[in-house]
Amino acid sequence: MRYFYFYLWGKYTYAVEAPGKDSDNAIHFTMTGETAANYDCQLFWPLASPLEDGVTYAFSADIKSDMDIAVQFIGQNASYAGIYKDSYTAPADWLHVTGEFTYNAASEATDIIRVGFQFGGTPGSNVWIDNLKFGVKKVEKMKNVITNPSFADGTNGWTGLWGKYTYGVEAPGRTDDTAIRFTMTDETAANYDSQLFWALDTPLEVGATYAFSFYTKSDMNIAVQAIGQNASYSGIYKDSFTALNDWTLCEGEFTYNASDPADIVRFGVQFGGTPGSTIWIDDFKFGLKNEEAQPKAKNLARAAGGVTYIYKTPEEKRTALLGAMETWIKGMAEHMGDRMIGWDVINEPIDDSTKGVRGINGVFGSEDADGNPDTAPVEQDGLNLNWASNHFYWGYYLGMEYATKAFEYARKYCRPETKLFVNDYNLEVSPAKLDALINFVKYIDEHNETNAPIVDGIGTQMHAVAADLTREKIDEMFKKLAATGKIIRITELDVRHTYEPTANPSAEQLMKQADVYRWIIESYKENVPATQQSGFTIWSLSDHADEHTGWLTGDTPNLFDANYARKPAYKGVCDGIAGRDISEDFTGDDWKAAYEVKEEETPADQ
Repeated sequence: MRYFYFYLWGKYTYAVEAPGKDSDNAIHFTMTGETAANYDCQLFWPLASPLEDGVTYAFSADIKSDMDIAVQFIGQNASYAGIYKDSYTAPADWLHVTGEFTYNAASEATDIIRVGFQFGGTPGSNVWIDNLKFGVKKVEKMKNVITNPSFADGTNGWTGLWGKYTYGVEAPGRTDDTAIRFTMTDETAANYDSQLFWALDTPLEVGATYAFSFYTKSDMNIAVQAIGQNASYSGIYKDSFTALNDWTLCEGEFTYNASDPADIVRFGVQFGGTPGSTIWIDDFKFGLKNEEAQPKAKNLARAAGGVTYIYKTPEEKRTALLGAMETWIKGMAEHMGDRMIGWDVINEPIDDSTKGVRGINGVFGSEDADGNPDTAPVEQDGLNLNWASNHFYWGYYLGMEYATKAFEYARKYCRPETKLFVNDYNLEVSPAKLDALINFVKYIDEHNETNAPIVDGIGTQMHAVAADLTREKIDEMFKKLAATGKIIRITELDVRHTYEPTANPSAEQLMKQADVYRWIIESYKENVPATQQSGFTIWSLSDHADEHTGWLTGDTPNLFDANYARKPAYKGVCDGIAGRDISEDFTGDDWKAAYEVKEEETPADQ
């Protein structure tokens, strides 16, 4: 974002005060005894670029005063030559003023680089200004014929509500009360399976140029295409857009030709082909192009307070984030090089409670150190992510595209031999979360640009709790994971005794811990085919406090105790690997023989 500041000079004192008209603050000017003309008290906003010849600009502000002060809108160049526009009388109560003008460089001062107000000439008077806005005048791009664009009147006027979906008019919409929501059924297989149309009063005219715009969002980056149809279902097919996780403006124009299908009597969109996906549409407009339309105005200023924030569009955010993602993944892959044999590309994507994907459809599933949950970001007077430190939800801005792109980039920059994983926890105790993770992997495989499965493996962290786990639960998880055909890895194995820290476990607890370690290794070997086994990683070495400053503080989840002596859990892992009780035929002498190194002969011995 960029920062700008008001220019403040004149025969006055000033302060930013609360409240403003509809905001927290407004700017308050008190004229000194020296003021004698309107131009000796001015307020300006610096422009990013000079005014353009022939362009129509618009402005608005809220003003008030205690002496019915004349307030005039003006522009200036660096030499103080100006353009002088509408004047207003500021009353005792807030007055909203608006105006517009077309800049003529041939007859007016050139290189206008700041705009604002002048209001001097009345010593001791007070003027307040708030909500100053200025930019290129916005003109509707089309003569809109859709009389129910935001579905405030339900689906009245809309037709073509046929397709392989369920739908409903729901609140909230993008800015109004409602939008229409479509949820695709499992039968949808192509974009034309799901459509929405507005019935036109008259068919399209040959040679006429039409414009359209609408806002859309989805939970799975759905392709949305603008189309027109006649009564026989022949169509004209126009621009396609990607519905992201946040509301995205989709707009375009076209000229209807004699070579197009005749008698187009309805216009709308099609968006089918992704079973289980949901899409929302709002603020739909369509009609003959308005030839007077200019580029959409940008608000170059905000309420009094000194700083403006120019927010990026959803598509600009998408471009920036995908660029950052690709740069980071490329850098990691190049740095690791041949040392990278496997990569946990996406970690912990599924929320425990909702089983939804974190960051998508209002699902976050994390909180800060004080227990405050992460919530949706707010763009107001800057950006407040509302996420705890070091938390970032790619899916909030990118939808499910974050997942497909992460794997596309990883596959692009890693060696072909590198195995790419999705990894998550609590899969052994939450079958629903396991199902959600498998569907997440399936989505990546089916929607990436390689047109082939791209996820090599699934990691189950296995931060197990002995008191809450049975061999049956473990078997069920590994069988379901193996059925995916993916490589399966145990990625972060440790076993605590209960959900509360256990600093001094009993002998019974130590034996149960050993059993659970053994069950996990045994079940993995028995239920996951050898060709799908990637191995397992033990999460830390011992129960020493130095190894648990940030994870399971005060607990005893590992194979060695705090003094680095082997616990029963150590044997449990060994038994699991061997597939039997190794104490039946393995002794300390065997251990010594396996690791004893003969002394090397010295030259004097030869």
